[in-house]
Amino acid sequence: MFLMGLFAACASLETTPVDYQIDILEPQPEGVAQVRLCVREVIRNTQGAREVAPNYLLSGSGDVFFLPLVVELLDENKVILAQAEVPELQSYVTTSLNSCQNGECEPCTAPEANSQYGEKTWALAVRFQY
Repeated sequence: MFLMGLFAACASLETTPVDYQIDILEPQPEGVAQVRLCVREVIRNTQGAREVAPNYLLSGSGDVFFLPLVVELLDENKVILAQAEVPELQSYVTTSLNSCQNGECEPCTAPEANSQYGEKTWALAVRFQY
């Protein structure tokens, strides 16, 4: 019985409360090496792709004036495979991916996120359906 209690204590999950959540209504495509969350000209964050529970977080400080938000899926050569754009942000938004075959998607440009910008005042989560 003690052993079961020990396993239960080790299996707890921590969550980060978010101010905004975006659900992409399809699974994360295969072959994705990185996921870039980007607000044009404001902030971007590139993360390694997760095969299990593909959830990603972007946080920052200052006023939430960022739109549009762009989610880019990159291969191992940093070529954009697919992209989703959220033109209007609400506390909860759903969207779908657009394929970027033949380089038809314009990369999102912005400064890389840096934790030294100050205290976190907002958090945004992007979650793929799986």
